[in-house]
Amino acid sequence: MCTRRLFQSTPFGPPTSVAASLSASEPVEEECAPRYNPRHFYPVRLYGVLNDRYQVVAKLGWGTSSTVWLAQDLHQWRWQPRRYITVKVNANNYADKKSAETELRITEHITKANPQHIGHNFLRLLGMLRLTEAQDLKSDNILIGLRDESILESLARDEFEHPLPQKMLEDRTIYLSRNDLGSQTKGIGRPVITDFGLAVRGDVPHPYYHTIQPDDYRAPEVILAAGWSYSADIWNLGVLLWDLLEGEGIFEALNPQKTKYTGEKHLAHMTALLGPPPKELLNRGRETTKYFDHEGKFRHPELIPKGLSLVDSLNQVEGEDKMLFLEFIMRMLRWRPEERSSAKDLLADPWLEINQ
Repeated sequence: MCTRRLFQSTPFGPPTSVAASLSASEPVEEECAPRYNPRHFYPVRLYGVLNDRYQVVAKLGWGTSSTVWLAQDLHQWRWQPRRYITVKVNANNYADKKSAETELRITEHITKANPQHIGHNFLRLLGMLRLTEAQDLKSDNILIGLRDESILESLARDEFEHPLPQKMLEDRTIYLSRNDLGSQTKGIGRPVITDFGLAVRGDVPHPYYHTIQPDDYRAPEVILAAGWSYSADIWNLGVLLWDLLEGEGIFEALNPQKTKYTGEKHLAHMTALLGPPPKELLNRGRETTKYFDHEGKFRHPELIPKGLSLVDSLNQVEGEDKMLFLEFIMRMLRWRPEERSSAKDLLADPWLEINQ
């Protein structure tokens, strides 16, 4: 036995309570992701140890291509406070090894590029584990740091003593996420961008055409397949800020049954709030004829809401702050990608100045 192990952090033993069981027929957590395939998700188990070092103690969240877990670092000395890290386990749904490692390569490139840049503090990569298995990682790409890290110890202890209900399947267990820390926080730290699963290099001479972004956040040039670049992220930011402030999305994009995303409904609400799209953008779109005729008229005018406006839709702020926020948002929510402000220009916006 390695002598070092005698002095390392003590792992959690078997749970002291039995978790309640969830129905095997009702989808939960990552099972609700579009095109979910269990073969693509590594079956992480609570209190299992990854890479002979990180013991999984709680589930923090999930996405369409990953699950996120809280893990205890067993390489800490026993007399030191427990050290917790976040482990993101990517789904194995890539066409080849090169595609699977794209996120890692992007993250490594960003974290190693100019460490003196102020943005370097908002990224972190401790390392990578390769998890393999015989049968073959909304909201959310931003994690918020905690000033009081004892919250993590409490979270791990709560899961150990009072486990959340679990869905027991033949080949895996689906755990519920413990992601509501709002009532426990005593102040938050800096935000950390964590998910680069769909990131691509921007320093290329051509636009991209493949579909990106969560449905409600999708930029018009992505829907129309008109070619996208950095400016699609600026659109994404505008929709995200509205969502965070209002508590709901700025655009309605679901079918009448609220069960499925439709580009027609999404474009209809964009038209109601922003006016009709410019012909020049429509001419670039590979999917334009699906939504507009040759004259640029929308094929589904009945879907365009009447009397909808940004001013009336914004309810959480009033007065000058409201008007400044609307002007700020409108610098991002432009039909033409080239008319959107850059991230650098947005930093000098008056709305940010008065809210510092």
